[in-house]
Amino acid sequence: MFPLKLQLETDKVLLRPLDAGDYHVFLELASQDPDMWNYFSLNLGDPEQLTEWMRMAILDLCTNTRRPFTVIDKASGNIAGSTSLGNISMHDKRAEIGWSWLGPEFRSTGINRHAKFAMMRYAFDEQGFERVEFKTDVENLR
Repeated sequence: MFPLKLQLETDKVLLRPLDAGDYHVFLELASQDPDMWNYFSLNLGDPEQLTEWMRMAILDLCTNTRRPFTVIDKASGNIAGSTSLGNISMHDKRAEIGWSWLGPEFRSTGINRHAKFAMMRYAFDEQGFERVEFKTDVENLR
């Protein structure tokens, strides 16, 4: 089983468990670029939708089907966004990487690549998973 307090890191990012206290920073980041929500299930720049998204993430954490992370840029110490390992099936030794977003200033900096690498390394090397899938909308060109 994935530990509830699972933290992952590389030299560039720290992935720590998403916390309700991240709400205000998430809202500030999510409000900076309304277009980034075109291919996401919710508009996290909207306070009510962000609240619902965080509620679902914490519920998934409690049911052991998802590990939602807050992404921290280690260079600045600032929250950069969020990502998750989800649809976890220990029996099938598989998970998905998705629910990912970063604030505009953190895009194209390598943070996303490092976050994905940390999750893949954990799933394959520490959990012995056989499959990790990336989930995104087919029209999400970014």
